[in-house]
Amino acid sequence: MRIRVLINGQRGEALASALDHLALEQAVRAACGAARLAKGPAQASFPIDRTPAPSVPTCFDSVRHCTPQRRAAGVQALVQVVERSGFRATGAFETEVTELAVANSQGVRRYAPLSTAHLRTVVTSPGGSGYWDMISRDLDAIGPKRIGELASERCASNQRPVVPEPGEYAAVLDYTAVPDLLRFFLLLSFTAPSVQEGRSFLAQKRGQQVLGQNTSIWDDGADPRTLALPFDSEGVIKRRVDFIHQGVAQDLAYDGPSAAKEQCPSTGHAPPFDPEHPWQRDPLPQNPVLGAGTTTREELIASTERGILVTRFHYTHCPDPTQVVATGMTRDGTFLIEQGKIQRACVNLRFTQSLVQAFQHVEALTSEQQLHRDWWGTAAHLVPALKVARFNFTGATAH
Repeated sequence: MRIRVLINGQRGEALASALDHLALEQAVRAACGAARLAKGPAQASFPIDRTPAPSVPTCFDSVRHCTPQRRAAGVQALVQVVERSGFRATGAFETEVTELAVANSQGVRRYAPLSTAHLRTVVTSPGGSGYWDMISRDLDAIGPKRIGELASERCASNQRPVVPEPGEYAAVLDYTAVPDLLRFFLLLSFTAPSVQEGRSFLAQKRGQQVLGQNTSIWDDGADPRTLALPFDSEGVIKRRVDFIHQGVAQDLAYDGPSAAKEQCPSTGHAPPFDPEHPWQRDPLPQNPVLGAGTTTREELIASTERGILVTRFHYTHCPDPTQVVATGMTRDGTFLIEQGKIQRACVNLRFTQSLVQAFQHVEALTSEQQLHRDWWGTAAHLVPALKVARFNFTGATAH
C-alpha cells in the first residue's frame, strides 16, 4: 500500500509492505516525515471529484476462475502445434487478478478489480526463431493454438538469413514491432512535464502539424479493446486524450502536480506505483491506441519494391529524447522484401532512427489493430501494422 500525505503544500509518500495496524502507522509516519523535509513549490491538493467512475470491463471470470490445469492445457496446445513443425517453444502463460483501490481525506473512493491474461512464446530452430503473443483482460480471448501457429510460421520463414547492406530502407513494421516505437512517444513526448520542461519535441508546437496526416495517437482508459482502467493512482477518472490527431499535436497527459502548474484538470494519468521502477514519476498513458488505416498487412508488403519487414524489436532505447531518436535491434524474424514479396530472411539488424521523422513518413497503416505489449512491458498498445518510407538500419549481427 502506498501512503501519500500533503503537509503545508509539500507531498510525502511511503510504502507499507503489510496491512496490519503497525505497518500502516509506520508508513504514515514515514510519509509525514518526508513531507516535512520536502522543499519546493506548493504541490496540488488531492482530488475532490466524487463522480462515479464509468463502468468498463476490467475483470473477467475467465481469469478469476482460471486453474493451473487450464494454463497447462493452453501451453500443451501451443507446444503440440510447434512440435508438429519440428521446432521448440519457450515462453510464459500468466493469469492474474489484482485490485486497485484509492481513497483520500477529501472523500474520494475508487475501486476496480483487474484481470490480465498474457501468453507469449519464442519458437526456435537451429536456423532461426519466431515470436508471437496475445494479451487481454479476458482469458477466452487468448488463442494458444493460434499463437503457436503464427510463431511457427515466422520461425519457418526465418532460415538461412542474408546480411543486407546498412542504410535507409522502406520498412514494414508488424503488429508486434510497432509498440516498441510507440512507447517512446508515450514516455518522452506526450506528457505534460516533458513539454513544461522542454524535453519533448512537442514543446511550443501544440496545434501544429508534427507527424503525417494519416497518424493519430490517443489514450483511452475506457476502451474495452485495451486493458481498460477507469481511474488512475490518484483516483482521478481517466479521460480520452488525443495526443496527435491527423498529424496535429493536440493534448497532453496530466497528473495532479503537472495539471496544477497550468491550473487545468488532471486527465487521469498519474503513474501507477511500481517499487521496481520508482523513477517513473511522469504521467503515464496506459491505454494507448494508434489509429488504423485502410489497407492489409499483405498489401503493405506488396506495395514495397525493396524494403525490410520487422516483426519484433529488442532492447530499444532512446539516447536523444528531444528528437525521439530510438536505437535497438530487430529480433525473431527480419525479412528482405523485393518486388512486393518476402524474398529472404535477414540477420538481426541494428537501427538508429528519429521516430518523429519516421512517423512523418508513414505511407500506410492496416485496418486491423492488435493489442501487444512492448518489449519492456510499459503498456499494452492497440496498434495496426504500418509501412514507413525510410528507416535507418545501421548494421547487422553475426547471425
